[in-house]
Amino acid sequence: GAPSAQAHRFAEMLSPEARREVVAAAQKALGDSKGADADVQVPEPTRQDLQLVALNQAIPFVGFGFMDNAILILAGDAIDNSLGVMFGISTLCAAALGNIISDVAGVGMGTVIEEYCARLGLPQPNLSQAQRQLRSVRFTNQFGCAFGLIIGCVIGMFPLLLLDAEKAEKAKDKVHLDDMFKDMVTEAKELIGAEHTGLFLVVDDETETSPKIYNRREKRREGYLCCKHIDGTDNHAHVPIGDGVLSSSALSGKIINVSNLDKEEGAVCRDVAAAYSIDPKSVNNMACVPVHDALGNVVAVIQAINKVGTGTVPSGQYLRRRSTTNWKEKGFTKEDVQVLQALATRISITFEGMHNENEKVHLKDTIKILKEHGTLQ
Repeated sequence: GAPSAQAHRFAEMLSPEARREVVAAAQKALGDSKGADADVQVPEPTRQDLQLVALNQAIPFVGFGFMDNAILILAGDAIDNSLGVMFGISTLCAAALGNIISDVAGVGMGTVIEEYCARLGLPQPNLSQAQRQLRSVRFTNQFGCAFGLIIGCVIGMFPLLLLDAEKAEKAKDKVHLDDMFKDMVTEAKELIGAEHTGLFLVVDDETETSPKIYNRREKRREGYLCCKHIDGTDNHAHVPIGDGVLSSSALSGKIINVSNLDKEEGAVCRDVAAAYSIDPKSVNNMACVPVHDALGNVVAVIQAINKVGTGTVPSGQYLRRRSTTNWKEKGFTKEDVQVLQALATRISITFEGMHNENEKVHLKDTIKILKEHGTLQ
């Protein structure tokens, strides 16, 4: 502007020495002015003003904390019950993903919360710009933010009252157990050289797919056998408990190992053969090993049909007689049954832990289970 041009022309008229003197005088004048400003004392705000500062900072952060925590819990729970069960991710990973969703929502909703709080017409503190820079005011600002955030987060925990905290863990455990039992059935088929293997759960009706939890020893006379993991697959079917070999094992709780069945005797297997999608008369031999709980009740039965090879754990008699004609004639051996007994014991202990809210099975219960399966004599 004009003053700047005049100052420039004035500086050109001065000698170098005069210019230095003018600059020194200007710097001294500026220093004196700053010193005078520093001597001015900024009054501390009143307690009422500080309370209003804290209030105006706390109210918006109550909204932020409420929204952040509520969305985090709801999103984390949804992820844990879907992706967590499907892919086996941990609960902490699901919570981290839920936090991402919550933070993104916070960015979008932040302006809305601020605008809503501005419409509340909260009383404003009467502070100058200099007073707002005081340490007491800045500390009160931070305290108001923290206090409001804590209150909002606590209120935002209300979804915990509505959600089933153990639902995801139970679903994960069920998937884990199903995978483990499927592997067991597959391994049993290879270990003993069976054509077909299956795990049949003893249930009360056709809608159930999990074994019954017993509080005392009971004698079962009816019900269904829910076949799971036939030959290592996820095929499901419900077979009524009747007169077949498998039903006899489930009702009596005894190991049944039959061999060299003729076509007429094989007909008693028609109910079970339907689960395998095979002709019942093609059943030549069969081994059924019941799975007992700690009280001695039969909760499942492991079944093997048709001995077709020595398996990966060959028995003594097949090492001595390698003729394949023995497989149909002799059927499953004592060693094969012992393998199935060991698997039955493992399944029983796993069931016991699942039914006790995922707690470890007590040693005395484990000993009872081992005795029931003949593993511990």
